[in-house]
Amino acid sequence: MVGIGLGLLALAARMWIGNLASSLAATNPAIQVSLGPETNRPAADFTLTNLKGESVRLSSLQGHPVLLNFWATWCGPCQLEMPLFERYFEKYAPDLVVLAVNAGETSDEVQQFVDELGLKFTVLLDQDEEVTDQYLIQAFPTSFFIDRQGVIRYRHIGSLDEEQLAAYLKELGVEK
Repeated sequence: MVGIGLGLLALAARMWIGNLASSLAATNPAIQVSLGPETNRPAADFTLTNLKGESVRLSSLQGHPVLLNFWATWCGPCQLEMPLFERYFEKYAPDLVVLAVNAGETSDEVQQFVDELGLKFTVLLDQDEEVTDQYLIQAFPTSFFIDRQGVIRYRHIGSLDEEQLAAYLKELGVEK
C-alpha cells in the first residue's frame, strides 16, 4: 500500500513540475526551464520492444524525421493527441517515423488502447521506465522532434494540437 502511495505521489509531482514549467515558459519566454535533453543535441540512443516483441533502436532511424512521444493510456491529453499522430503518420509515412513510448504499463493494457484507436505507428514499451527517466520526462505527454541526422530540434511538454504539430513537422522538412 505504501509503495502504491509513493508511486502516485511521484507521478503527481512529475505532472505538477511539468505543468508548472510549461506555464512559466508560456507566460514568460525569457524564463528558461530545462526538464529534459537539450535541443540541438544528438538524441540519446535507446532500444525498446514494440508490441510485436521486436526491438527498435532509435539510432537505426537516422535519415528519417522522428516524432518521439512519451505517454500513458490513463493520460487524457495523450489520448486526445494519438488520433492526430495517426493522421500525420498515415499522411507522411514512410518518411515520418512516429515512436510512441508508453511509460510503465503492460503490453496487454497498451495493446488494448492501440486496438481501440486503430493506431498503426510504432508503439514501444518502457515498462521499467528507464528510457522515460533517461529523457527526464516530467509530464505526460512530452514529445521530441528529431531531425534526419538524429538531433533533437524541439521538445514540447503537454498535448499538441494540429497547428503546433504541423509547425514542428514543417521545421523538420516534413510538412510543406
